Order: sequence, then structure tokens, then C-alpha cells
Amino acid sequence: DMVQSSFLQDFNSLFITNKLSREDFKDEIYSREELLELLGKLSSEQRKELQLPEEVNIDIDSINRAIEIDKKRIEEPFGESEFTGFVSENISDELKTKLSQISQGEFSATQLESYAKCPYKYFVENILRLETISEPVEELEAFEYGSLIHSILYEFYTKLKEKGIVLSDCSNEEFKSAEELLFKIAEKRFDELNLNPEFSFYEREKLLGINGKRTQSLLYKFLEEERKNKDGYVPEFFELSFGKVKHEEKFSKKFKEGVIAGSVKLKGKIDRIDINEKEKTLKVIDYKLGGTKPTAEDLSNGISLQLP
Repeated sequence: DMVQSSFLQDFNSLFITNKLSREDFKDEIYSREELLELLGKLSSEQRKELQLPEEVNIDIDSINRAIEIDKKRIEEPFGESEFTGFVSENISDELKTKLSQISQGEFSATQLESYAKCPYKYFVENILRLETISEPVEELEAFEYGSLIHSILYEFYTKLKEKGIVLSDCSNEEFKSAEELLFKIAEKRFDELNLNPEFSFYEREKLLGINGKRTQSLLYKFLEEERKNKDGYVPEFFELSFGKVKHEEKFSKKFKEGVIAGSVKLKGKIDRIDINEKEKTLKVIDYKLGGTKPTAEDLSNGISLQLP
């Protein structure tokens, strides 16, 4: 046990003392952040009654207005107000014309998803075209990696078609021939990027195989899955775009006709279309490297639109 100091014993015999705990200071405010947090919890009437010293420099009226706006956004996310991305009727004819032109344009699935989730976010990104300045990075970014794989698979399937090889239920000889072709294309495409080996080591290993072992690579697993597929569909078309698509790869094919859903003109790109000649049906395929799959709720609520 700890022995109490004789000084403290003498002090207690001369004075009446009270022990203070954290509870005694729970209503004290020690920083501007704590004050703002408290203001957010009060009602607008309580905030107006507060008598804050001038040196605190807080505008209660502005805080009240900000809280009211936030409340309106939460309670009416799709309400027709300027705080939810709804553009007022009181705008110039020039702006009305401009907005009308935008509404008559083509939209990608990503843009429509953004609008469904948050009209204001869509307004900022696609109408005002505001964006954060991205930091330069040396490693291969996800979208670049996706683009690389798309270009590899496009060249692979084009040449495979020329050779007359169908991967579905193919022979060992045909599989080996397809494997050599795919990895030769992949190595060439990867080397063309001239990436720093230190930063691109992981992506290269994932694509071409750990320590050069092809069977442990993403591409080999892809080949195996294609071989197992025996549903009668044969890859026929690759990288088909429709509408005015930005950043099109030079190998993209293009539909002559646009695509319209209801009254909305769509634009986009289809990674691959497989054809079943016997049943006269087709299968639309979208390559995905990873990420989360949409939930049934997201689909029914209309905030995940790429799959439909």
C-alpha cells in the first residue's frame, strides 16, 4: 500500500478539501470545436438566447441557417430546392438553354448512378465540372490496370479468332497455344508501359505469375474459366462502344446506332459479346477486376445501373 505523505495529512487537518473528478468538468467548454459541437445539439431558440463574448467570433445566424439547410437535405434528399441540386426557375435564358442542351445529351451508367445517389454531386462533377487535382503517382493505378487488361484481352481474342481456336472445352494442344499467345501479348503490353519495376512489381506478378509461374496468375485462371464454359456461347465482338465515349482505345469498335432507355440517351462501352448461334441468343459480358457487387436493394432503388 502507498503511505500518505505527512504534508498532505497536515494539509487536510488545516483545510476542508473536496475531491474532484471528470464528472465535475463535464459541462465545461475548453475549445472552439467543443463549443460548435454544443451549438449543433441545441435548438435554434436556445442558440439565439446564448450570450457569447465577441472574442469568440461565432455567427449564430449563419450556424442556424447551415443547420436548417442540412436538415432540409436529410429530410428531403430529392426535394426541389437549391440545396439538393435543383436549379431554380429564376435563372437566365442563356442558362436555361445550356441546361436544356445538357439534358438532351448522352449519359453513361456511371453518371446516372451518381445522379441517382446524389443530384448535387452530379451537378458539381458533371455540370460545373469541378474536380480535385490528383497527385502524380508512380505505381499503376486501378483504372490503368483495367485498361491494360482490356487491351490484352482484345488483342488475344482477335488473334484467337483468326487462328480458329474456341477456348470452351478445347484440347490440351489448343489450350497451350492460347496460353502462349495470351502471355506473349501480356508481356509485350506491360513492357510498353515502361513502368518503374519497383512500383509495378506486384501488378506484373499478379498478371503474369508469381516468380514466373503462369499457373498462379490472373490470366491463367481466366483461361481456365473460359475453358470450363460449355454453354455454347462463343466470343464474337470486343470493346463495342455506343454514343460519344471519351478516352476510347484505338481498337474500339463502334455501333452506328445510339442506345435510348425511355427518353434518356445512353453512351458506354461493352467489353465483350458472346454469341450462341444454335439458340440465336447473345451474352453481354463486363470484365471486373474486383470491387463489391451491387446488392438487390441497390438495383431495385435504381442507384446501381451498370448491370441493368
